[in-house]
Amino acid sequence: MYVHITFKLDTCSVIEGCELAWEYFGGITDILIVDNLSPVVDKADRYNPRINKTFMEYAQFRGFIVDPTNSGHARGKPIIKNNVTYVKKNFFAGESFICLQDCQERSVDWYTSVAGKRIHGTTRVKPIELFESLEKDKLTPYDGGR
Repeated sequence: MYVHITFKLDTCSVIEGCELAWEYFGGITDILIVDNLSPVVDKADRYNPRINKTFMEYAQFRGFIVDPTNSGHARGKPIIKNNVTYVKKNFFAGESFICLQDCQERSVDWYTSVAGKRIHGTTRVKPIELFESLEKDKLTPYDGGR
């Protein structure tokens, strides 16, 4: 899990969040599933979504496919929304932060030491262990400035 904290919902902020996620995980996924957010998806459509030109160019530069969720499918939007709810209830609830940077730094600590080490409700495995054993080696190496 990676959580990017921002007050903006624009393409630049989404790209910044992706870059920080790639750095955190040490690589780039082949496919990025997005929640039809407007800085990424200009027109949501189950069969022919229209991806924002700037974000599509970024995806091509980094070498991943953008796959918008299908809100009517059990493996799509509900999974994204469940993660958002989990973060709201387990990280943000009752917390106070000094500033945006404080929130981001504390979120990294939380998902590294708490969320990643919990027994996941569906898989019954610690997410960090699943990532290390099955997913990490499948990432395209991230070079930061390429």
